Amino acid sequence: MLRGIHKNMICVQPPQSRYFETVWFVLRPEYRKDTVRDRDMIREAGRILADSEKNISSPRGKSLNWEGRARLLFFAGSGCGVALTSLLWLFIALLR
Repeated sequence: MLRGIHKNMICVQPPQSRYFETVWFVLRPEYRKDTVRDRDMIREAGRILADSEKNISSPRGKSLNWEGRARLLFFAGSGCGVALTSLLWLFIALLR
């Protein structure tokens, strides 16, 4: 949420982005238009945008997504439950 009435912003519309249609950057108060050149601000905005797209489009093979983690935890919990139940039945059978 933006507060105040005097916010300097840059609007970048990346032409070949799969994820972003329009990106808005809100400038810090100490970097007003008279202290920094326009092309420097646009270059920095482009760098941030390129870094964010690189992080979004990273290959999925390196880490499990949420469904994969949930499935792994489900089967691990189920395996532990089966193992504990088997041990309990074995213990009961030996006590008879």
